[in-house]
Amino acid sequence: MLEAPQLNAFATPAGTSSSRAAWWRKMRNEAELAGVLAHEIVHVLKKHHLKAIQKTAQLELANTAVTTFARQDRTPPRARSCLPRAASLGARLDKSDELEADRSAW
Repeated sequence: MLEAPQLNAFATPAGTSSSRAAWWRKMRNEAELAGVLAHEIVHVLKKHHLKAIQKTAQLELANTAVTTFARQDRTPPRARSCLPRAASLGARLDKSDELEADRSAW
C-alpha cells in the first residue's frame, strides 16, 4: 500500500499488486476490495501490461527508424510530426484492457 491522495490500484506484469491508501479509506466493505483486486488480477492474467510494454518497444523502434531517416532528410515533414505523439503513448493500458478487466472481474 502506498500513501498518496490519488485513488489508484495497479498490478505489475509479474503479478505484484499495489494500491493507494486513499483507495482503501474510500472502500465501504470487503466486496469492493475484492472487486478492485479481481480487476488487477485480470490485468495480470490477460498480460495487459506486458502487451503495453511490447507496444511501447515497437513504437520506440519505429521512432528510432524514423528519426534516423529524418536526420538524413529522407523523411517527409508529415512523418516527422508524428514522432512526439508516438513517444507520448508510453506503456499505458488502453480502454479496451480496462473494460476487459472490469467485465472479467465482476
